[in-house]
Amino acid sequence: MSLTQVHLDERTLIRLDAIAASQDCSREELLREAVGNYLELTELKAAVEKGRADVARGATYSAEEVESYFARKRNELRTRAGQ
Repeated sequence: MSLTQVHLDERTLIRLDAIAASQDCSREELLREAVGNYLELTELKAAVEKGRADVARGATYSAEEVESYFARKRNELRTRAGQ
């Protein structure tokens, strides 16, 4: 694991340490979790924006196409399960 330094003001450190103590974890663990959550949220927002752009340009599937796709998948699973 790499080491990264982040400079935080005293008030932020106090708040961070209070939350870490309330969750019975270290400052480092809390920061690692917070960064991971931030990255996941940022990736989710990007995926939503991509979906919106797809819809805006008409790159969508009809309800019938979706149902047909999943019907095929269900049949494939049933066939494999029966083997």
